[in-house]
Amino acid sequence: MTLIKNKNIPASEVEEGILIACNNLVVDPTTKQLPTEIDALIEGHHGRKQRQDGKIVDVTFTASDIDAAVAHVKSRRERHPDRDFVIDFEHQTLSGNEAPAAGWYSDLYSTIRNGKKVARAIISQWTKKGAEYILNGEYRFSSPVFVQNGEDKETGLTEPLILKNIGLTNEPFIDALLPVAAKAFFNNTTIKGKDTSMDETMSWLRSFLNLPLTATPQDILTELQKLAAQIQSSIGAAAATTAKDLLNYLVGVKTEIAAKASLVKEICGKDTGTIEEARATYVTSKSAMTELVAAKAQIITLTTEKQTREFDVVIAKAFGDGKILPVQKNDAAWLETQKMFAMKDMTSFTAFWDKQPKIAPTGALPQVDSAIAAKDISPEAIEIGKQMGLDRATIEKFGM
Repeated sequence: MTLIKNKNIPASEVEEGILIACNNLVVDPTTKQLPTEIDALIEGHHGRKQRQDGKIVDVTFTASDIDAAVAHVKSRRERHPDRDFVIDFEHQTLSGNEAPAAGWYSDLYSTIRNGKKVARAIISQWTKKGAEYILNGEYRFSSPVFVQNGEDKETGLTEPLILKNIGLTNEPFIDALLPVAAKAFFNNTTIKGKDTSMDETMSWLRSFLNLPLTATPQDILTELQKLAAQIQSSIGAAAATTAKDLLNYLVGVKTEIAAKASLVKEICGKDTGTIEEARATYVTSKSAMTELVAAKAQIITLTTEKQTREFDVVIAKAFGDGKILPVQKNDAAWLETQKMFAMKDMTSFTAFWDKQPKIAPTGALPQVDSAIAAKDISPEAIEIGKQMGLDRATIEKFGM
């Protein structure tokens, strides 16, 4: 593949001057392999540019601006996982008229090239026409459509740098972006400032998976698939479970463990308490609680028995003092009412009967003449005698 067309560049300076050569259109990107990534944004001052509305602006991107643009694209992708972002021809999307796509990119990531942060778009698809233009060398550059300190219409938040879309053009808005060239060209290890993000990713994955430095991408993929299957199997996850799902699961497990650890600490009464100590404390407490419930029931029984005895004493004394008639004492409903009063407040109940007057004789009845008694007996007297617990013989003997 011919890389250099300009014969005035010495061979010894090819390696050092390759990026300059790219920007001077000395690269021939014709190849059967379409690029899988293209430049979108690059850190630095890019001079004064005329926007589509005719306004002249001074364009400068900081490293944090590049990070912000990458984060915004990823945020949009999370909100709409199935939506890719357009690559058009000559920014025709801005016109509002028919604007066929040259391709689509699915994500944006940042890398460092020659000390500057670069945002690279990952291509998900080239259209037939877009592929033909690139393979034929008819379009060689990418040009971003961006807004600085713009508002995300969906969230309402102000973003430092928003990448709206990317256009294929031969008059790029930012000259420092690398040409849209062949995949093989930018994977050439002799190019200084080449995108090293994939190498860095592979190196990180080897370290993360504890694989040797000689592990190939296929080895890494196989190990990742095995690891994913083991994790999914251990937590009972579905085969379609994503890494984000697993992360959310692990965060939930961590939260649950922290809550249980806090409970163990509270049960044991110390920071160093173990589950075994907490279990022993629980079993002991449960046993003690059972005994406490039994003791409480026994206390209630004893208290009830004591109150019943006290009630019986008060009733017996009141009856003996003539404050309760025999008919009352023998009335179960009346006694139950009195008992409810006593159980609620024994002190008040006792005081109540202490204050009651005598209504029935308590000593021996006086002797009377039997003839007088017989003559004075009446049905009313007999009934009153019954109420006082006196039978007819007593009434006949003593009179009423």
